[in-house]
Amino acid sequence: MAKVARMLFLLVVVPLGLMLFLLHRGGFFQGWIEVRPADAHFTARFPVQPEASTKTVEAGRQRSTTWNSLKAKEAAVEYGIGWGTYPADRKLVASPQVFQNMEAAVAQECGGTVAEERALHRPLRSGMLEGRYLKIDAGQGWAEGYLFLSEGSPARVWQIMISYPKAGPEPPVQKYLNSFQVVDL
Repeated sequence: MAKVARMLFLLVVVPLGLMLFLLHRGGFFQGWIEVRPADAHFTARFPVQPEASTKTVEAGRQRSTTWNSLKAKEAAVEYGIGWGTYPADRKLVASPQVFQNMEAAVAQECGGTVAEERALHRPLRSGMLEGRYLKIDAGQGWAEGYLFLSEGSPARVWQIMISYPKAGPEPPVQKYLNSFQVVDL
């Protein structure tokens, strides 16, 4: 009887315990942190608490705007959301050219080239939110994300990105990207 109990312990309990330990270490049971910055008009989830920063960027025609960002890093994976509001007198149209310029700027920032892109459309109370999915080949890694533009007054832009090395397991790309939701527009 003791031999059977010992065999059961070795064949069932030890592997189950090891599996639970590995799942726990991998973050399987860990909850993600929801963020909703004031006046940013979005919610999103990060695996760890992101750090906020703000900088002034050129908005064209000798105007500037404030660019806000949230960034988090977990192991070799980087998560980030950037957003800005353009001056009310600056009309911004969600045209293919505008998105091509945004994609080129993101690719340059990542030090890579656009490997894949496609249009995205998200319904809002006031119409459709136009956007793009893009995947950037950055040499040793990938950067994937969404770009969204709201044409209202003022015009708003959001950039949601995740970057990770090509070698190793793929992080939860869709879980992160799909956690981004525009609210209160």
